[in-house]
Amino acid sequence: MENNRNFVFVDHSVHGTTTVVNYSGKSDVNTFLHHFDIWDSWGHQVLCSDNNHSKFEFECSKEFYTFCSTLDFIRAFMSMGVKVVFSYECVKEID
Repeated sequence: MENNRNFVFVDHSVHGTTTVVNYSGKSDVNTFLHHFDIWDSWGHQVLCSDNNHSKFEFECSKEFYTFCSTLDFIRAFMSMGVKVVFSYECVKEID
């Protein structure tokens, strides 16, 4: 059975910014995150370890991490069908 890939993983980066990874690949999620990406990117597409799925990585401001923790942010992503997680343990099986 295929793992559920409807996750957005949020973490602090080593560069003092916020890394946001969209595992779902949903275009509406990528479009939303594009507006916050400090490089104005549409996400850096990276092949996952299963060589069958892609994830999309975004780099956002340091302050974006706090915003991601708000109920409004989490609800917005829930409305797009994805769950926001802050622990790599939640996504390591699909990474």
